[in-house]
Amino acid sequence: MYTFLRLFGVAILVSLFHGACLYFDVYQFWPWFDAVMHFLGGVAMAFLGLELERLMAVRGPSHSIPFGMRFMAIVGFVAMIGIAWEWFEYGLDHYVEFVRQAIGMSQPSVGDTMGDLFFDLFGGSTVFFLALLFKKRKD
Repeated sequence: MYTFLRLFGVAILVSLFHGACLYFDVYQFWPWFDAVMHFLGGVAMAFLGLELERLMAVRGPSHSIPFGMRFMAIVGFVAMIGIAWEWFEYGLDHYVEFVRQAIGMSQPSVGDTMGDLFFDLFGGSTVFFLALLFKKRKD
């Protein structure tokens, strides 16, 4: 159970927060809040990526991997999840009519999609650098 919470705890919290935002129509009142949620989604996925890296470090310590490669792996992981989420939103918009009628278009423009991906990557990068900073303080 502890490993499950370490892996998915932040993602579950962000998902619950997103559900509350949908329930209380936060995105209708504050359209900019979508950027905050994408930042938090990037944060959650970076936590997941870092925890997966820690769990898979059976061949040696992850600090032996060059900094640039670790950064690209974590941020690339966040990017893949962000892109998959954007495809999911696109599919909802174009193929699931009752969702489109209930909450409107999730993907109003290419600019919105690019902004969403920017904030996903910004959140993931922030967690990576904060984790690195806190790790150096512990050592």
